[in-house]
Amino acid sequence: MHKWFYNEWRIDPLDRVFVGNIIELAKQAPLVTIELSDICRIDMYEPSTHKRECCLCCNGEGMYYADISKPGIVLQADNPAGLPYRLLDGRHRVWAMEAKGMTEGRFKVLELAQIKPYLRLFT
Repeated sequence: MHKWFYNEWRIDPLDRVFVGNIIELAKQAPLVTIELSDICRIDMYEPSTHKRECCLCCNGEGMYYADISKPGIVLQADNPAGLPYRLLDGRHRVWAMEAKGMTEGRFKVLELAQIKPYLRLFT
């Protein structure tokens, strides 16, 4: 069993999921430079054999071809790591930034109030 399984990843107590286009929603969000160490990501709790060059979804190609000029999307909300932000979009871009030795990146920042209308109960 993975360590992430034991952490609380729900966005709210109702266990709702996001239904919508997060990229469209983030278009109007502010663009902020954020320390990568301030962003909670699910890969923080995954074994190294499941991420970066060994990514289960792309065998590492996503990291190598990631366009780091395109900002990621974060949510300023509670998360399992107790960090200021939670990554919503841009995992491969963050890995690419880390591989280049970067410690910060540009991200669109959403707040919980902005995504709440798009949360639905999982049925």
